[in-house]
Amino acid sequence: MAEDVIAFEETLSRCVNCHKREGVTEAYKHITHRLTRKTSRSRRDVVRLCSQNCHADIELMRRLNISSEGLEAVETYTDSIHGRAVALGSEDTADCISCHATNSIHDIYKKEDIHSSIHKSNRVNTCRQCHKNANDKFAQIDVHSAVERHEKPVLFFINMGLGAMFYGSVFSLIGLMILEIYRRRKAGVNMKLRRGTSWPGTSKPETAAGWDDSEEEGIYIIGGPKRLDHPGSVYIIGGIFKVIAFTVLIAVLYQITFSPHGPAVLVPIKEKIEERQRSAILDEVRRNEEYEKHRHFHNVVEYPELPEKLRPVCYICHSNYPHSKHKKVRAILNMHSQFLVCETCHIDAGKGSDIMYKWYNPFNENPEGPFFGTRYDPDTGRLAKVKDHFSKIAPYLRKGGSPGSMLQGQDAPLAQDYMRVRDRLTPDQRENVKKKFHVNIKPKGNECRECHSRMGILELRKLGFEENRAVDLEQLNIRGMITKYQEFYIPNIFN
Repeated sequence: MAEDVIAFEETLSRCVNCHKREGVTEAYKHITHRLTRKTSRSRRDVVRLCSQNCHADIELMRRLNISSEGLEAVETYTDSIHGRAVALGSEDTADCISCHATNSIHDIYKKEDIHSSIHKSNRVNTCRQCHKNANDKFAQIDVHSAVERHEKPVLFFINMGLGAMFYGSVFSLIGLMILEIYRRRKAGVNMKLRRGTSWPGTSKPETAAGWDDSEEEGIYIIGGPKRLDHPGSVYIIGGIFKVIAFTVLIAVLYQITFSPHGPAVLVPIKEKIEERQRSAILDEVRRNEEYEKHRHFHNVVEYPELPEKLRPVCYICHSNYPHSKHKKVRAILNMHSQFLVCETCHIDAGKGSDIMYKWYNPFNENPEGPFFGTRYDPDTGRLAKVKDHFSKIAPYLRKGGSPGSMLQGQDAPLAQDYMRVRDRLTPDQRENVKKKFHVNIKPKGNECRECHSRMGILELRKLGFEENRAVDLEQLNIRGMITKYQEFYIPNIFN
């Protein structure tokens, strides 16, 4: 199967780490990323996932014999009131799974299936999730409505007429403003910010009919004063209307040129330019990043990224999910990156070294917590939420008085020098330089029992772990679970 298609067996291999194969294959109806009613993804993320991974790929849809309605699903949803609200950032609007997912975790069915949430017998209840007073007539509204001339000519011409009225009104007003400015300039009226003008008028006297020299400059008067000293509020209001008019002009230009909700006349040119600049390598990198999210864990928590100079040197070469070789355990190993720095497991300080472990935060030399993963929320039973998303357990070497950090940061001179010249180095030269970063770093990390035991290297209680959380971590026989069993169940320790 092509690399750009998420293979069934590849995805299934991640599920069977925890679930029995026969059970998960029976329930496996759709490739999702924990798409449930209480999904951790935003509405935009859900729409992006469904469109980019599947429905926007027309070739893939055709190979799967998807109907013409399904081929237009992305476009018609984007043009719907739901799609436009989600595009504007709404979190209270229906996304793809709001309508198409049943109450089961992963099940999405065709609309002809009686179990489908959009089957004609279920649509009213589906709509009532958001629209409490929805009835049969309301449920008949076509959410994915494609307004084509040959299918819905009346609606097509109504849309055309409304569009012509909108654009005609806006451009007529803009044209009127331009003509009035031109006529004022032709009549010799000076546009000033401090002193208002009233049109028609002139800045130079043409006859002796009316010349007012009470101010710095005279104004020619025909039947009365044509220049007034306006209060400051007039200029404030005028300025506000100018800003509004300019904003509307920019919005209209965007609507015509690039917006997916308008003619998008410049989009083909933009796509041609992007196609010339497109890189197969960058496309592959982005695709692999999406795959890594799927491999990592069911629920990927989005944390703010550290500035590059504050990140460890490991990230020069490795991603946020560095463990990828062993399918069976990579999710569990990568999950540790939320709590530990790389050196916590991979440091090799040598015999006789006195190493201690404490919390490290690049923004605070002495973080006080509470730290993520140290306690449970008594109301939910899950790990308690914290404000500190950057502190992780790190190794420190005791020398003399205060302990010294064993972390290598990207702000170090060697790291800065390497990042500046690495593109000029050959692969062999890069490998030789990397060896300097791997001094005192062992390729294989600590065994599970070295941390997950009462006598482990991490003194969990001194690190601030509550008793029940510490006991759970110490009694969890991860090593035995992984080495002795082909199928195993992950308990609530990872909630």
